[in-house]
Amino acid sequence: MNNIILTQCFHGTTQENAQEILNTKRFMVKKRKDHWLGTGVYFFLEDIDKAKWFVRSNPYYKGKTKCVLATTVTVPQEKYLNLDTEKGRHELNSFINDFKEMQPSVTLNPEINNDNSSRHCFYIDMFRRYNNYLACKYTFTNTKTIKSENINAEVFNERSLSTAILNNNIQLCVFDQGLIDFTSVREIMI
Repeated sequence: MNNIILTQCFHGTTQENAQEILNTKRFMVKKRKDHWLGTGVYFFLEDIDKAKWFVRSNPYYKGKTKCVLATTVTVPQEKYLNLDTEKGRHELNSFINDFKEMQPSVTLNPEINNDNSSRHCFYIDMFRRYNNYLACKYTFTNTKTIKSENINAEVFNERSLSTAILNNNIQLCVFDQGLIDFTSVREIMI
C-alpha cells in the first residue's frame, strides 16, 4: 500500500482557532452545504499565499488576529480522490450518472439543486462515503488572470508576451483527521 505524502498543506484561520486546534489536535468542522469538495478540513496545497489571501479576505475573520497553519497530510493512495486526474473525474461522474439513473424519483432539495457548490458537496460526500475515500484534491481556476510572458513559447512575440496565466489554487479536503500529522503543525502569523 503506497501513501501520498503532502508536505505543504496550509489552512488559514484566526490565532484563537489555531490555539484551539493545536491544543486539541482537532480541527472544528462545520457541516455546510456549500463545501465544494465535501465536508472536511480544507487546505491550500503548495501555496501559503492562497491561505493568507483566504483568511484576510474572509469577512468572518474581520478584526481578528489571523494566521496560517502549515502541516503534513499522509493519505493511502487508494483512499485519495484526486479530481485532477481523468480517473478521479470519471469515477465521480459515473457515480453521479448511476445515482441519477437508479434514483430517478429522488428530488434534491431545491436549494441544493440550484446551487453548484451545494450539488458538489452533496455528490462528493455521498461518493466518498460509498468508496471510503479519506481525502479529496482538486485544482480550482479563478477567472482572474495574471498577465505574463509565455515562457513555454518557442518564439517570443507580442502575442506570447500577453499570454495570460490562470489564477489557480489547489485545494485538499481531508475527511479523516487521522491523516493530519498534528506533530508537524506549525503556526505562521500574518
